[in-house]
Amino acid sequence: MLIEDDQAMLPIEVVAAVIRDVDGKVLIAKRPTGKHQGGKWEFPGGKVEKGESRRSALVREIKEEIGIDIGHSARLISVYHEYDDKAIYLDVYEVQQWTGEAEGREGQPIQWVDTNDLHEFEFPEANSAIVEAACLPKHLKVMANAKDAEEFKNQFTANIKSGYGLILQSFDSESSSYIPSHEEINWMLDSAATHQVKVLLESPPPLVRSDYYLHLNAEELQSVQEKPSAIRVSAVCSNAEELFKAQRLELDFIMVGPVLTNASGGNKVIGWPMFQSLSARVNIPVYAMGGVGEKDMELAREYGAQGIVN
Repeated sequence: MLIEDDQAMLPIEVVAAVIRDVDGKVLIAKRPTGKHQGGKWEFPGGKVEKGESRRSALVREIKEEIGIDIGHSARLISVYHEYDDKAIYLDVYEVQQWTGEAEGREGQPIQWVDTNDLHEFEFPEANSAIVEAACLPKHLKVMANAKDAEEFKNQFTANIKSGYGLILQSFDSESSSYIPSHEEINWMLDSAATHQVKVLLESPPPLVRSDYYLHLNAEELQSVQEKPSAIRVSAVCSNAEELFKAQRLELDFIMVGPVLTNASGGNKVIGWPMFQSLSARVNIPVYAMGGVGEKDMELAREYGAQGIVN
């Protein structure tokens, strides 16, 4: 993704691809020394030419740089970033269908990397949100209310068997009829670690061990002034003010909605156009929430969603 443009601070429109192989590994390439951000790793892609659509540019750039022909692509994230000498707008797509033999056709080293190892590589600053998006799953599963410990464990086990990689458990006594004990939380975290599943906890009780992601509800997001200490921190947002605060806090991902329906009867349903408008304002992976299901996944991603909350 070699970007050379003298029009400083006028955004340069760029496309990039998170290309996955059959094992889920992601292709990254190293920028030539001497170029802008030289020596750092990046996701392949390049500048959109005048009169060219973004997806056409993506197909052309990947063929020129990596030598493969890409098939279906899904939008992953859009990022606006200003360096000291230039500004870029990155439109990023996930590619899982492609043919050919990947190689660095411009002499650049390339490497297939497990997503768990992406944070070990040095990327340009504009790529940090892309790295996060590449590591996050498309589905975020919310645990339903359980009546007792047995139902809680059965439900969590069923979610793991269904293939969910990120599961949210709330400890809000107003919305949950049963609150898991510390022993059951430890069981949940142990089970998740065994199956390489990430657990997201909302309002966890005191003295819980630290190997989990933390989720902030609307009230908690409003009250905090700095990012809490956790492996990853997310929040729920329903308006631009909350999104901007999430970005100022440098949260790792957020949930935006309600998009289609609101079972709780609280915030107004925003619809897909407003969801797109909101998600495009921040450089953070955004999940769509509120009445969305598997049938909405492709549409959600076209509107800028990382995935869906269900």
